Amino acid sequence: MDAIIIFGTPTAFAVAPVTEQAKMPLAAITIVDKVVQDKQFAVRHFVAWQEENRRIVEEVKKRGYKRVAMVTTINDATLALRDGFLKESGVEVVLNQEFARDDMDFQAVAAKIKAAKPDAVYNLLFSPQNSTFMKTLRALECTLPAFAVHNVEDPSAVVASQGSFNGIWFVTGDDRAGNKYREAYQQRFGSLPAMGWANAFDYAKMIIEAAKRGVPVLSHLKHLQSFEGAFGTYGSAEGNAFQLKATVKTIEGGRFVEQ
Repeated sequence: MDAIIIFGTPTAFAVAPVTEQAKMPLAAITIVDKVVQDKQFAVRHFVAWQEENRRIVEEVKKRGYKRVAMVTTINDATLALRDGFLKESGVEVVLNQEFARDDMDFQAVAAKIKAAKPDAVYNLLFSPQNSTFMKTLRALECTLPAFAVHNVEDPSAVVASQGSFNGIWFVTGDDRAGNKYREAYQQRFGSLPAMGWANAFDYAKMIIEAAKRGVPVLSHLKHLQSFEGAFGTYGSAEGNAFQLKATVKTIEGGRFVEQ
């Protein structure tokens, strides 16, 4: 193999030591910089959690939220975002509850949130938890605003939410330049691509270009300049990462819409 592409922070944490020992290029799709910290053969592709958190805090202040409830899946990425928000937002967090990956019972926490009457709910649950939680919350006739990050940018989760995702705003990578690729995928397969598709697309394009040029994959990934992909024109960045920008989207009518 010339490289391995890995999706998700926990998986990348588990695989990185193995690929490092084997001197195998690891192309990780993760927001957490610690995955590639002090690694020679690993790079990561996603907006950093620090940038996502900065934009979340900025938007929360813009919308005037003073009291926020938080629900979080126990995951390195979501916990980093949770802790960053607690440290930097300056808002009152009226509820802060974390859930194991397989915990699907949100009745009690939804009731607590409704009773606490926060200004908004920060949904840091991964699929299928995020849609189950939102359906539970809305079933209690709790119409509080909700916000999230890339964890809700999942077409299957939007469908599973049965409309309860409508109105959620979230921060994610700015992949508007990839709309033509998204549309081509939809025309061919009859559905929207899964969460992380743009990162995987750009990684694949980078690896293909390295092959065509006859250069080592790792060197190509680490010294990339003026690359054109789903995230526009960008290049490599310090810390074994890439120069990706964040944006704010909303979920409207089952679609992801730029603000």
